[in-house]
Amino acid sequence: YHHTDRKVAHTSSTHRIKSGEIISVNDYPLEVTDPILWSPDNPYLYTLESKILEDGKLIDGSKPHTEFDG
Repeated sequence: YHHTDRKVAHTSSTHRIKSGEIISVNDYPLEVTDPILWSPDNPYLYTLESKILEDGKLIDGSKPHTEFDG
């Protein structure tokens, strides 16, 4: 998400994950067109939202901040 809460990219995938199994979000790349790059003079951050659903019910998630640097 852009700081104005505008969604700039989206991906979705469905997996059956066994208890204790680990998957990497690096396996699901997102493409953001013309991102605002982070720099010391312009410390621009985006919000990356992830959700984990079980039977359609939200059971976990996070919203860390991240940047694109050039």
